[in-house]
Amino acid sequence: MHLKQASLLSKEWGALQDLENKKCYKEYIKLLKTAPGLKELVNDWKGRKGKGENKEPRILLDENRLIIKINRFSHAADPDRGILIFASTLVPANVVLARYKVKQVCAKTRNLINEFINQSLEEGLPKDFVNGLKKYLTKTISKHTDTTDFLIKNKNKWENNKVLSAIFLFSDGIVIHHKDNKSKILLTWNRKQIFGIKDNLKNSLDKLFGFKQYDTPLRIMEVNDVNEDEVSYIVVHGILKPNNFDIVSISYPGAQGDAAILPEKGKGRKQSRLYIDVIAWLPNTDVPSSNITLEESKDSFNANEINKIIKKLDLFRTDKEMTGALIETLNRLNHMRKLGHIFIGVAFGVKNITTKWQPYKVDYLVRIFDRDRWQVASFGDKLKSAFKIVEGKVNLPKVYKVIDSI
Repeated sequence: MHLKQASLLSKEWGALQDLENKKCYKEYIKLLKTAPGLKELVNDWKGRKGKGENKEPRILLDENRLIIKINRFSHAADPDRGILIFASTLVPANVVLARYKVKQVCAKTRNLINEFINQSLEEGLPKDFVNGLKKYLTKTISKHTDTTDFLIKNKNKWENNKVLSAIFLFSDGIVIHHKDNKSKILLTWNRKQIFGIKDNLKNSLDKLFGFKQYDTPLRIMEVNDVNEDEVSYIVVHGILKPNNFDIVSISYPGAQGDAAILPEKGKGRKQSRLYIDVIAWLPNTDVPSSNITLEESKDSFNANEINKIIKKLDLFRTDKEMTGALIETLNRLNHMRKLGHIFIGVAFGVKNITTKWQPYKVDYLVRIFDRDRWQVASFGDKLKSAFKIVEGKVNLPKVYKVIDSI
């Protein structure tokens, strides 16, 4: 959803047009177009196009409605919640709806409600609130239910839940449907009544949180170190890809992807999920390589933490169940090759060029110096031919942090 496309939907609503005319926004777009990795990201999305043509889009916007898909209600809903808040605040839609899909096909409205309730409980929504909602919805089975009165009376049961409070404040209802999208129910509410909004939403939020249009700028300073996300990014885009490694998966901190390694088969959904920051095949020779690397990233060097990471990674070489779980994950991700040697590596930011730490059972390490340059050190002959480029400049944007508060 491009800002310009959204702004054309309403000639009277000028916030987006004003934004496009700002110097800072023009500079942002200029930097965005030249951002590292942008070309690869665009090509990746082009490759995905057409895979789900019959599915409703995650964000739907037309002249009257904005509909945002909520994938789950658990703590992992943070990205969905952020999109809902951001889009609802910026886009000139008359009606804003959330959308949620249940896993089972439900031909009857009652069954759809029950499945929605069961999933809500599984995903951690407040039990008292969800059970009360079930009673409210099943009193009069309907495809459209106004829940305003229920939400006002039970506000103490949901107002401290971040997911629910965001949905109720920044949308006017939620569409619930099953996976084939034929059966739907709509729950709506009047957010002005629920939150006591007498003015428009923006002005009400200004009053509620004490926002001011102008204030004394905070003092900031440039950051010279790296965080864990940036370390993983440098490893993939600055080191492995230029050295022709074949990337299998990247798991940034806090992100949940489809590359989970499941070592406890017998526990079903309760089994632990392991995520490796970077998994990649070594560069090909005449045939695709059967050797793979598992890499973990940290924002800074700490010997105890690094040793724990290496010990965890080494289990994939010494424990048959862990090795088998890794192979199953590779197969699930369509990387079906005969697994050869597993190389393990660690990466971290450092301030000093030298350290007294002695690597143990690690095949290579990456050091990143003050957001400025990186260096790879490999041990043994097997990786010398893989890392043809062993040092380089870091290509990251400038980052600033607030150094005091007023």
